[in-house]
Amino acid sequence: MHHARRLAIWSVVPVALVAMAWVWALQGRLVGQMRTGEPGQACKEVGAPPPRSYQAYFGRQQSVAAESGRWRVRLVDWQPAKWPPSRFTFQAENRQTRTVSSFTVPTGTVPFQPLQVDELDVVADDRLLMLGRVGASFSVAGLAQLPSGKVLDSFPCFMPEISPDRRFLGFIKSFPGHPGPVAVSDEYLIYDLEEGAAYNRPHPSSGVRYDAGWPVYPPGATNAASENLVPGLDSPAHTLASRGLFWVGETMLAFVDFFPGQSTLVTVNLDRGVRAPETDTQLLDASQVLELSQCQGSTAPSDFARWSQDPALLMKVDNIVRAPLNANELCLRFVSNPCLRMQVLAIPVPRHHASETRPPQRAAGQ
Repeated sequence: MHHARRLAIWSVVPVALVAMAWVWALQGRLVGQMRTGEPGQACKEVGAPPPRSYQAYFGRQQSVAAESGRWRVRLVDWQPAKWPPSRFTFQAENRQTRTVSSFTVPTGTVPFQPLQVDELDVVADDRLLMLGRVGASFSVAGLAQLPSGKVLDSFPCFMPEISPDRRFLGFIKSFPGHPGPVAVSDEYLIYDLEEGAAYNRPHPSSGVRYDAGWPVYPPGATNAASENLVPGLDSPAHTLASRGLFWVGETMLAFVDFFPGQSTLVTVNLDRGVRAPETDTQLLDASQVLELSQCQGSTAPSDFARWSQDPALLMKVDNIVRAPLNANELCLRFVSNPCLRMQVLAIPVPRHHASETRPPQRAAGQ
């Protein structure tokens, strides 16, 4: 159900328009240039982002591994070999003592229930972050103690993205099964991987159950269970309008959110931790990015009428990075379509983020 809604924001452009966009991209008419003017030298070379682990083929387990200065961990076996497996076996080597141990995690049981493991990361010196999926677009995260493999926490998530220093995990709130027609409004969450399960469950009100992760957007979100379900299929709802979440610094997360009538660049500064995030928003100007007249002739009248009423529907962001030549700017790369004036847009880094000028770096030994 969520998979269908997740794809809805990307399906407003008909197949014919997508096909045309691919042809234009292959001809090099959009990539790295604007329809009018120039995007600024700092952003000219920004390309598509590398694929995420949760975008890998679902239904065929692959070998995965992770390393840190202290640990080397591998998924060494899954049984049965025919998918889906019923258990996963990991090998953990302490690189300092040269000791090797193994542990097995069964699937389909609480607290960690993936049918496929997509990614491993060593975090907080002696914890293993396991990112897997129970469906093609439904991810689950698990934290295990090394070297015992004891599962410390587990929670569902959409589009998980770990920070470059392995401190934080950004993701979109999942939702439970529910009766009746509802819309799902995206809530954007951060989990501090150096802290425990209780720390990462906010409790602003007693007697209310809260899910894992601290909310950073939209305003008013508390991460209470099921609060992201909005009655009515056509109810206004927040939806991710970028192809994932993007870490553009050690403690800075960026993404684009769509709400009817507007697309918003959201940046989150975590210098003070997940309990005191600094969230900044900047509206994207559709008139600066789009020129609808140049795609009117190739578009169905009903689609063109819809886009004319809400042009923000067409602003899908493919990548967000710090400008390679100017750390005080962010580069937004838009998904190619023939309505674009430009494919790359430079935006100043919000003032309270400007001090973080280091490009994202992987933690030492990772």
